[in-house]
Amino acid sequence: MPPTKSPITISILSPRACRKTLCLTENCSVKPLTKMSSIPMFTVPPGWTTDRADDFYADWEDTDARGQTVAHAYGLGPGQPIMEDDDGLTQIFLSGSKFYLWDEMNDEIYEIVSRDIREIADVLGSGGQGGLERRPLDQVDELAC
Repeated sequence: MPPTKSPITISILSPRACRKTLCLTENCSVKPLTKMSSIPMFTVPPGWTTDRADDFYADWEDTDARGQTVAHAYGLGPGQPIMEDDDGLTQIFLSGSKFYLWDEMNDEIYEIVSRDIREIADVLGSGGQGGLERRPLDQVDELAC
């Protein structure tokens, strides 16, 4: 019987909790967002990851990064990446006090009804994305290519 993986628990810290720089990768090549919200610790569900720092965080690192551009096109403020699926096609991010799901294949964004990341992670772990209660957002601005 193959060994089982232990669940990963992650905590996103606010900048006030960090001294100078929060390192998001092993070699600290990606700088943190300047205005990160604090969210509670949660267990990353199977099929999702927070470990793809190079591509994942680069989508959100600058105001003209792809994630920020898509969020803006849907009328959202700056986004903070939380996790992405193992296929790298869907991301969960935080903007303001709400969580959103970004379908990268179609550049569509859905507001996740729950405001509790632990509940969101539990639903993703037990029923996948289909179990999330969410509503599609309307695009309000042209999406820059």
